[in-house]
Amino acid sequence: METASPQPAEETSARSRKAPRRQFRRIEILTTILTAVTAVVALILSVITTVQLNRRADIFLTMPKIIRISQGIPALGVTAGTSQLSIWIQPTLMVYQKTDVASVVTSARLNVTPSPVTKSALSSSVLPYLYWLEVDKFVYNQNTGLADPVYDSDPSPIVVAQDKPQAMHLRFFAAQPFLTPGRWQAVLTVERQGQSTLMRNFCIDISENNISRFSTSAYITYRNDQAKQQQTSSSTTGCYHSP
Repeated sequence: METASPQPAEETSARSRKAPRRQFRRIEILTTILTAVTAVVALILSVITTVQLNRRADIFLTMPKIIRISQGIPALGVTAGTSQLSIWIQPTLMVYQKTDVASVVTSARLNVTPSPVTKSALSSSVLPYLYWLEVDKFVYNQNTGLADPVYDSDPSPIVVAQDKPQAMHLRFFAAQPFLTPGRWQAVLTVERQGQSTLMRNFCIDISENNISRFSTSAYITYRNDQAKQQQTSSSTTGCYHSP
């Protein structure tokens, strides 16, 4: 019976020396792969960051709880004895991303139309145009206990940044009063530089009492949070109304 001859000592020693070298080589390959992957990920993140910083952040518009309406009597900037319609809206404009490119609102407009029932009671189907007249600020009047609208600036582009949200009182003006009792549908349209237009739909309920108060009040305050209102879409707020 033959027995296996023992391995020479030199061959065993050579194999024992090669094993650590193979392991070290594998570690080198893994390290190289991890370094390459890390570099690629860092490059991708850098590109994403650069793209985000060099694009305009989306502007978001939130409607206020309060709007103010003046009709019939002279208001700020209107010649005495001249009838007019003014609607003050203070939308909040904000962005949620920090970028190096400014997000800008270039213009705003307000369209107010009667509901079908209200329209049937109008004497004319042609309604005056409401345009953005100016930006006002409301200053508290100690004598009346109310806030008076005071001219602040002309219509101009509005710069919106992550650390600089905007909430200005935009005054929309028509040379002739046309609001009558009933429900009125309104659309606030905001134009954004290099971005799509923002539109917010809402409605205003005008009562007989409101019409009487217009002749004796500088303006009437309307709210959309004093009663539960049914919303028809994500871009539609509750109706604004005043007692």
